[in-house]
Amino acid sequence: MGVIMDAEKVYQDSEGKDRSLDQMVKWEPYWAANRIREGERAIERVKVLEDSDRVFRQVIEKITADNNGMTPGWLLDLVP
Repeated sequence: MGVIMDAEKVYQDSEGKDRSLDQMVKWEPYWAANRIREGERAIERVKVLEDSDRVFRQVIEKITADNNGMTPGWLLDLVP
């Protein structure tokens, strides 16, 4: 599951000039470092959400199995 980045996206530097991502990395390294840190934090949040979803689905499977393969009515509103 990869993310395709738009190589043509335009960013504004600290003076408001249009720049490419490569230019921003070269001329605005602190901005680039901050963007990388934000991206890493977002990746960690996604991992937590994926783990929560996995556990939620396991709980649903267990409840359904314990209910002879039937999903209880109260649970139907919770299942995405």
